Amino acid sequence: MNLNRDKLDASLQGNGPALAPIEAVPPPQERLGAEIPAAVNYLCQAIRVAVEDVNARFNAGLEVRQTAGTFEVHEIEKPAALIRVDLTDANDIQYSHFIRRENQMESGTMHVCVGGNGESSILFPDLPRSPLQVSYREASKRLLNPIF
Repeated sequence: MNLNRDKLDASLQGNGPALAPIEAVPPPQERLGAEIPAAVNYLCQAIRVAVEDVNARFNAGLEVRQTAGTFEVHEIEKPAALIRVDLTDANDIQYSHFIRRENQMESGTMHVCVGGNGESSILFPDLPRSPLQVSYREASKRLLNPIF
């Protein structure tokens, strides 16, 4: 134990080999800030895959339109979005989607969280129960299913 202390003291004074620096790990809040735009992109990619699948199986005529921090799912050549997802604040993604059987739009908020291993996940609202931690693929299905 004193050997490490002696090495540290010697390296600070320029008299010996230095200990390897301790890598600083940013707190979860800082990592989260970097993960949110990536989370929106991952979710958009998952929606694109789901839309391609639905179009291939049912000839649904859907398309995904993406801008910075936002994406929408539309019926081809129609201006109204069936699904709209956009970045709102530090760890929230706001969504709206059309519920066809009720003929109305429903909105909610998904929370993005970062685990200890640095991977982000989505907490999707499951009212009246607690939010569910889901994959991007599962979140895309939950957004897309009610429009049919």
